[in-house]
Amino acid sequence: MKIESMNRRSGIAFELVETHQAPLPSLCFSITISDNEYSGANPQVWVEARDLHAFISAVKKINLERQGSATLEGMSPQEFQLTLQSVNRKGDFVLDYSLSKHVYLDYSSTKRAVSGAFDINPSDLERIAKSFSALVSI
Repeated sequence: MKIESMNRRSGIAFELVETHQAPLPSLCFSITISDNEYSGANPQVWVEARDLHAFISAVKKINLERQGSATLEGMSPQEFQLTLQSVNRKGDFVLDYSLSKHVYLDYSSTKRAVSGAFDINPSDLERIAKSFSALVSI
């Protein structure tokens, strides 16, 4: 599933890698972000199933009301965050994101990260909710 910016120069792609039912229902995504000249990827971002359900419900609500926000976060602290947020009374929306990956070097380790935001078409909200809902039912 891919969410693209209004100008189609930015986007965030989700690919379902695996799911676990026990002990904690969760889904693993490979996430790739391309935002103009900036990009980043993390092949293993775990999300709790209940958090994904809450995100889907929030997206449906902001789609109907054309105001508010919906946030999805990864299970590992500061690894992944996506927020869809209304920015005015007209019902325009922005997707705000951050994605990081811990990497090991020969003698140390570091975190690589990309963050930013882009405008999205409000008419994409319904498709976003349906696409994530289809993944949860797998």
